[in-house]
Amino acid sequence: MHRFFVSPSHISGNAVSFPQDLSRQISRVLRMSPGDEVIVLDNTGEQYTVSLSAIAPTQTEGRITDRRAGCGEPAIRLTLYQAMIRPERFEWALQKCTELGVSHFVPIVTRRTSHGQGSVSANRMERWRRIIREAAEQSGRSRLPELDNPQTLEDTLETAPRPVLMAWEGETQQSLKSTLEHWRDQTAVSDNVSIFIGPEGGFESAEVELARELGVGTARMGRRILRSETAAVALTTAIMYEWGELTP
Repeated sequence: MHRFFVSPSHISGNAVSFPQDLSRQISRVLRMSPGDEVIVLDNTGEQYTVSLSAIAPTQTEGRITDRRAGCGEPAIRLTLYQAMIRPERFEWALQKCTELGVSHFVPIVTRRTSHGQGSVSANRMERWRRIIREAAEQSGRSRLPELDNPQTLEDTLETAPRPVLMAWEGETQQSLKSTLEHWRDQTAVSDNVSIFIGPEGGFESAEVELARELGVGTARMGRRILRSETAAVALTTAIMYEWGELTP
């Protein structure tokens, strides 16, 4: 069944009105008919089964036939601080990490961020939000992950919800496995987890030292060097597995 996020303002009692972009998709792309059912989500954690009653490219309407709590959200709140990389790779990380369960994305500017990647236009931010929304709909999420404007690494290291882990290829002492096991014990009383993924070329040693001074742990992602977007997906997957989020 197709899933659509709408603003709570589009739901009144049992009546649902779809905005124009979704109305166009329902009528012209999906070619749905009155009586067809869809899942509607209002980003509160609830989901609604909606029977379509009137379909047009400019306005589609339906009525709620069932309400229930969504079941696609992980028990932990994972914030991904992803270094700015080439747009197509950054967008791939947004899509896949949304599917895996990341709750909050914070693009970060580091010392090795390429010139021109540190600023993002309003149009690109809107494109990124659309990628997140479509990935959340496809993967069965009931809440949309948050997306912040780009921030500097220095600012985010101080404010990131604890515990925090920085993926760093120079780490030789701390294994990812032992770190995640320790984290799991820590989060018995906290549902927040934060991870930092560096740019192409990784974090500079001075950035790692600053992170350590602020209580951020570091771990190496195995014996191989991963691309930035691959590391984001791999670490997110490892965390979700460790917390039992990849089991039925």
